[in-house]
Amino acid sequence: MAFSEVICLISLLVSNSIALRSYRGDQVISTVAHTKSQLNYLHRLETSLDLDFWSEVESIGQNVDIHVKADTVDRVKRDLSSIDLEYNVSVSDLQSLVDKEKDVQLNPNNNSNQADVLRSYVTHPVMDHWLQRMASECGDRCTLINIGQSFEGREMKVIKITSNSSTGNKSAVFVEGGAHAREWISPVFVNNLIYKLIIEYGVDSSVTLMLDNYDWYILPLVNPDGYQYSHDSERYWRKNRATTIFRDCVGVDLNRNFPSFGMSDPVYPKHPCEDTYGGPFPGSEPETKNLVKFLLGVDKLHVFLSFHSYSKMILIPWSHKMKPTTHHSALKTAGMAAANAMEAANGGKWVVGLAGELLSYNAAGTSLDWAYANTEAKFVFTFEMPPSRSPPGFVLPESSIKSVVDTTWPGVTTLIKTIINTPALEDKYFVSKGSSKGIDMCYCELIFMLLFTFCYI
Repeated sequence: MAFSEVICLISLLVSNSIALRSYRGDQVISTVAHTKSQLNYLHRLETSLDLDFWSEVESIGQNVDIHVKADTVDRVKRDLSSIDLEYNVSVSDLQSLVDKEKDVQLNPNNNSNQADVLRSYVTHPVMDHWLQRMASECGDRCTLINIGQSFEGREMKVIKITSNSSTGNKSAVFVEGGAHAREWISPVFVNNLIYKLIIEYGVDSSVTLMLDNYDWYILPLVNPDGYQYSHDSERYWRKNRATTIFRDCVGVDLNRNFPSFGMSDPVYPKHPCEDTYGGPFPGSEPETKNLVKFLLGVDKLHVFLSFHSYSKMILIPWSHKMKPTTHHSALKTAGMAAANAMEAANGGKWVVGLAGELLSYNAAGTSLDWAYANTEAKFVFTFEMPPSRSPPGFVLPESSIKSVVDTTWPGVTTLIKTIINTPALEDKYFVSKGSSKGIDMCYCELIFMLLFTFCYI
């Protein structure tokens, strides 16, 4: 048995010996604030350590899903009723969803079996071992790049996938997954994307076209520490595992930590115990630093794709404010082509639009905004993958993975083919990058971004 396989096996045994937190009796309550006073009350609730808001509270009329611990369910319901805030219990026992999630039997004889990695939720060591094996079997078309270590010392590995006829002059696509630990469908889908690009090149016309036109850089797990912790201890963990100024408050939301716009807003410095805490300062986390440094070094980056859950949305910049970019029409056109393709594949109705508007809240420090403003990428999208809402929320049964992959994949291929086959899309809506993107920035934001970027050059 190879050394790496021994490490994976040991990790699995250790993981199985750690007691997972039970969510027995925990509930998910859904509500909508219809008045300013109700909205303010939800804001106050959001800072409570007993509650886990699955969607941020920003506007009247916005649906909010709240994970409530068993011992506080009655109190929260009484409080909501006391201010005439109507609610419904969308999940009566959260543990029952967790119990049903792992409904695919893993192969006990191979800890990095292909089917297991593509159709079930495996741990970080198993995923890492699989990625190394895929890169090795791919040959000259693939390169595995260690872009740095996470807070707990796990390697962050990007796989570069090219075509057989690479000229060295191609533009690039970057794909990231697993920024939020509990969104397990994200890295699974990204792994399926890797598999298809490697195996189906020269066989599938869409894959061949995408690789002949682009070099692909793919990072399945932005947040390996948080992801592994969500397997070992807390299924609904979101952040990384960095320490903060409060001993009992661990982790930073990596998708609020990018040195992007809106961070000077007074609402940005959230309490370290909150799930959306953006860190002590922009770009503070090693995972963020590694990714920023790597992306600034990718030559001719043209497309940036980020995968999250849960919804059926394709988000385009901006997320820190409800204002379109100067390239909104081009992004919306390409995004709508992808949404239509997914609906045609029986993936249901997807919506496309500004991140802030579709999510009903502004989010500072996202990779979406940072990539659009600071890299060469012109086409920047975040896919919020199924399920569409709670239940089941973040917990998607393994038996549903294939359906989500099969219906989301046509969206990705159509998006890329639309960009490749419609050069007029870019010619019509994009002017020189230096003059166009700056229009969307105020001078103070632009100076801040230039100073931060300078640190990585």
